[in-house]
Amino acid sequence: MGYVMRVKDVMSTVVVSVSPDNSVWHAAEIMLANQLSGLPVIHDDGAVVGIISEGDLIRRTELGRGAIDNLATADLPAEDRAQAFVRHSS
Repeated sequence: MGYVMRVKDVMSTVVVSVSPDNSVWHAAEIMLANQLSGLPVIHDDGAVVGIISEGDLIRRTELGRGAIDNLATADLPAEDRAQAFVRHSS
């Protein structure tokens, strides 16, 4: 029987999160700065209340996939990429 890869084998151990009250801009900036595709959304009491992912932002009707691809490959600081992302998705 072969090796079965477990979640613990590929998960991040440093948890980067956002609050439900943070802006989408803030979440996008954190994802870009930390090269993450998703963040847990954690309430002030420590409860996980959701997840925001790159996919959630990509699926917005007013945002085309090309805009995300351009941001991912742009030679810009993370803050500028986050600002451009939010401009495209707001």
